[in-house]
Amino acid sequence: MEDFLRVEGLEVTYEGGFKALDGVDLKVTKGELRVLLGPNGAGKTTLLDAISGRVRPSRGRILFRGKEIGGTPEHVLAWKGVGRKFQNPGVLNGLTVLENLVVATRRRKGLLTSLGPGLSAEEWEVLESTLGLVGLQDKRYVKAAALSHGERQRLELAMVLSTGAELLLLDEPTAGLTRSETEAVADLLNRLRGAKTVVVVEHDMNFVGKLAASVTVLHLGKVLREGTFEEVRQDPEVRAVYLGRAYA
Repeated sequence: MEDFLRVEGLEVTYEGGFKALDGVDLKVTKGELRVLLGPNGAGKTTLLDAISGRVRPSRGRILFRGKEIGGTPEHVLAWKGVGRKFQNPGVLNGLTVLENLVVATRRRKGLLTSLGPGLSAEEWEVLESTLGLVGLQDKRYVKAAALSHGERQRLELAMVLSTGAELLLLDEPTAGLTRSETEAVADLLNRLRGAKTVVVVEHDMNFVGKLAASVTVLHLGKVLREGTFEEVRQDPEVRAVYLGRAYA
């Protein structure tokens, strides 16, 4: 199967010579759910930053659907189908849940179009489906500022889905969530497998264990191990990196 996303020998070096990424290789197939694990400073978020165009690689290649995208601006990659969700929800507090999704849908078309006519019937159908998918259909007319933290996390995920992105880059989507909210996000991501290609950065091992996902472990800017959750969980080097704390 052809790689939907391929990272080859990727390096990101910051001022002063610090290498946040040091020769990272990654292959993700279309429709795959992939988790990036690793301790703080491993390079997980930097890898998402490079793929989404937030930082420019110092060396190496990033291929999306077979085309080089390394160094491409964020807004251009968003138009090309790369969606990014950050750890802290970036929703518009003064708008309702539905209005946030409308704004996200229009951004896909560009700023000028967003000032034009309303959405098509097909686009409204997608928004309704997305509301149901993230469990916010009963909150459609509620202002984002009135939502709980977990609901805001789900709203931002819905906004990324509303852009029509084919590749979703999610940075700690369960941060600050309750156990039941975390389980709901795990269920959602499992249901997205096959329909979307998803790369998730996470620290919550219980959450990762609920995902039917391949796992890539990063350490000091390099790939340490890849495999199933159980394979990496039992690996002695991975256990040493985490000092046993996540596996007690």
